Amino acid sequence: MKKLFFILMALCLNVLGMTIFTSCVGKQEKDAASGDFNLNIHVVEGHEPVVKGYKVFLSKEVDGKLDRIDTIFIDGKDASYSVYLDNVYFAVIGTIFSDDSIGNYGTMFPCVPGETAELKVVDDQFYLSGTGLYEQWKKADELVRGPHIHRTESDFIIKDYLKRHGDEEGCAMYYIMRRALINETMRDTISKETLKEMIPQSIFEGRMKKVIDHYMKI
Repeated sequence: MKKLFFILMALCLNVLGMTIFTSCVGKQEKDAASGDFNLNIHVVEGHEPVVKGYKVFLSKEVDGKLDRIDTIFIDGKDASYSVYLDNVYFAVIGTIFSDDSIGNYGTMFPCVPGETAELKVVDDQFYLSGTGLYEQWKKADELVRGPHIHRTESDFIIKDYLKRHGDEEGCAMYYIMRRALINETMRDTISKETLKEMIPQSIFEGRMKKVIDHYMKI
């Protein structure tokens, strides 16, 4: 596979407490599947001095593995990041502790050309919203963050939601990627079979294909 041309221009400005990063990944000529991806991060509070900050790893899937192409360090301030992408990439977020060790990944989500993601960090919880796909993601996330209910009822609620919204990219990607994050003993709640049954084939074969293929292997 021909390796994507990568240029990084870091413009770090501390204006009103906000850090701005601008970079360019992939082809310079634009097409229907490419565009600027914007990420705005707002850190509400952290476990100081235990938590030193957060790292956002921007990656792509190459031969079944994640190839990291950019890293954003968030030191507790609000931050904005903009990057030109020629395809859908991954974002994986890890917590950096005071000894510089990186904890378990807090969350992960697709980086979609032409869209803006809003990420709010509250302690060790990550809340994603934004335009288009990310608004659909938010609604799916709110469903499982609701009041604690019995697992049997939770299974029913999730499957019912997928039945009604599985054709939305944001909903489909949320449950596909969430399955890879949760404990193995809980994965039968949203099993591969359930996902394949309730998410249209058009999404599995669409622009999210590489992202889906990677996480469906887990």
